[in-house]
Amino acid sequence: MIWIWAFLLLLCQVSAETKPQRGFDSYTTEELDLIPKLRSRVGDGLTQRYMFEKKYLVRYLRAKSNDLNKAEKMMRQNFQWRKENKVDSLIFQNFSSMVKRMPFYFSRARNNRPVVLTSLKNVNAREILLRGEYKKMKTYVLYGAERLVWNIHLAANETGQEFIEGYLLINLAGFNARSHACIACLPLWIEIAESYEKYYPRMGYKLISINVPKIFVSLLDTVRPFLSADTVQRFQIYSVDKGEWQPELLKIFPKENLEIQFGGTAPSQELYKLTPAHFKIMLG
Repeated sequence: MIWIWAFLLLLCQVSAETKPQRGFDSYTTEELDLIPKLRSRVGDGLTQRYMFEKKYLVRYLRAKSNDLNKAEKMMRQNFQWRKENKVDSLIFQNFSSMVKRMPFYFSRARNNRPVVLTSLKNVNAREILLRGEYKKMKTYVLYGAERLVWNIHLAANETGQEFIEGYLLINLAGFNARSHACIACLPLWIEIAESYEKYYPRMGYKLISINVPKIFVSLLDTVRPFLSADTVQRFQIYSVDKGEWQPELLKIFPKENLEIQFGGTAPSQELYKLTPAHFKIMLG
């Protein structure tokens, strides 16, 4: 369902990759000057240890073109949203019933950059709406976003490499007009797109989608107005031709780090599970 994909970053780069002026995982002199100032202003609202780190704070500065006042305002709106939706507690919740429909896989690229992988194979947006389960599914998708944030910080901690953003990889096999593109779904796509821009800015290094049907490409125009130019330029879309996307994915990810449906050899299970040590690193 595009609205889930849109949230999970609706992130990323149509076809060819656009090379940024600044390395995604480096900081400008201006950013290094502004980060401690932003930390000082919003420190009272930072509820978890990892939120004090440069890589977390800089995403908000970049989202607001290094305008310190606007970045602070954005973060305070984020604090209120997290409190109202109890986002800090999501990482501890049991989503076993949702995993069966839309499993998240957490892995690493060849350079150790984190990636979250998911599939829409067993997800039917229309049925979720009819059953009144949208809120439950949205909460689960937020969990997936939170896990990517955690994996970005943990990868940096474990490898000594400075990762600010992570990959998102989604398999759109089975996406169709009836199950995923019903009229009632449109407001959901838009809500999820807006949520990403407001609460998870600049988190996605690339969003790579495979097995993309033509109808999805046209529907993407529906949410495009709600996405920043930075987000839109990060999409990377591949057709249903495995011969097209598999070689490209294997340039980025080792085969053993990709689940079979993504052209790899890994079994259908989470490759990087959270341990007590991870919680200590992230929460203190």
